[in-house]
Amino acid sequence: MKITPSDITKDYIGKEITVYGIVLHIRDLGKKKFILLTDGRKILQAVYEGEEKIKRGDSLKVRGILVEDQRAPNGVELRAKEITKLSEVKEEIFDQWSLRKMHKDKKIKYRPLILRLPEYMKIFETYAKVVDLLREYAKKQGLLEIFTPKVVRMGTESGSQVFSILYFDKDAYLAQSNQLYKQMLMASGIKGAFEVGSYYRAEASFTPRHLTEFRCFDVELNYIEDYNEIMDFLEDMIKYVLKKLGIKVERDFPRLTFEEAKKILEEKYKIKIKEDLTTEAEKALGQYAKEEYNADFIFITEFPYEARPFYTMKKEDNPKYTYSFDLLYKGLEIVSGAKREHRYEILVKQIREKGINPERLKWYLEAFKHGIPPHGGFGLGIDRFVKQILDLPDIRDVVLFPRDPDTLEP
Repeated sequence: MKITPSDITKDYIGKEITVYGIVLHIRDLGKKKFILLTDGRKILQAVYEGEEKIKRGDSLKVRGILVEDQRAPNGVELRAKEITKLSEVKEEIFDQWSLRKMHKDKKIKYRPLILRLPEYMKIFETYAKVVDLLREYAKKQGLLEIFTPKVVRMGTESGSQVFSILYFDKDAYLAQSNQLYKQMLMASGIKGAFEVGSYYRAEASFTPRHLTEFRCFDVELNYIEDYNEIMDFLEDMIKYVLKKLGIKVERDFPRLTFEEAKKILEEKYKIKIKEDLTTEAEKALGQYAKEEYNADFIFITEFPYEARPFYTMKKEDNPKYTYSFDLLYKGLEIVSGAKREHRYEILVKQIREKGINPERLKWYLEAFKHGIPPHGGFGLGIDRFVKQILDLPDIRDVVLFPRDPDTLEP
């Protein structure tokens, strides 16, 4: 394997090595050139005395001796003996400072160039690490990783628009979630399942928290008796991820019912809500969690059935409400989940209540005819989760090539 700047360790000091990288910056003092090489993860300074014309953006192969130098980035410097150009830049327009000062929209256009800076690459390294840890936790609990279709016959999420596509001679849509498929799988008797997937919502939302294409970590657990079991699983999973990232979570996540939250919002923050939480309400509840419990996370439970999809189980003692929940992290909803309705007759009734013809869901209902255990689960928005972990202002900051109503390139 080739050596790039992030591979450099103290073990290489005093040795002749060949390093590959892209020129991030160059200071040309005539015969002597100070070259900053990057692989996105680390920067290595190379010093070279030669006549070659080198520009920012050139790809180089540099042979030389690695020495200690506390004045250099990361405390080491490559005393170059030979430089070979692997590719030559056509437009030398960006240096490390102009990349950092670039407008946020340009940072998307020039994302590959921005990632020459380690502080930006770190965002996507963290994202990848979070996904690895979520997978790791779910597998340790005995869950099966699944892969469901992203081209479907109908939408699954009430209140969300779908992207329609032509699938040969049939009308089809890009999937809004994997909800119906992961539920059907529970008919196998499996302990539970999870999926890392991309989903699509045709919502013209121009906010720092919405995208038209987003990534979700979906979990479905079988044999659920109490919906608190789902929240316990989720809470343990998040604590596991944050601990591995070196972030301490000092206390259990507080849990408020929707009606309790509604009362707090009206009395303390003068915010009125109906059947669901608004952005303003979420921010206020995040503030309340911090002030009242010194917590970054808070569960809001038992949402009105009016605001939840047909597959959500109603409360037995008060069917106006459901065995459902949202998890807020620093005032932003990152998870929505619930215990599902697994009883065939009741499920068909709820489908009709939501104004859907059960015939359209015949393929889904078939599994329920043959028996499905009580089950439930959640979808965690990975983009939002990472955004809140890193305290970044815009969800587009954590997505490599984001899609919003205005962005279809790159």
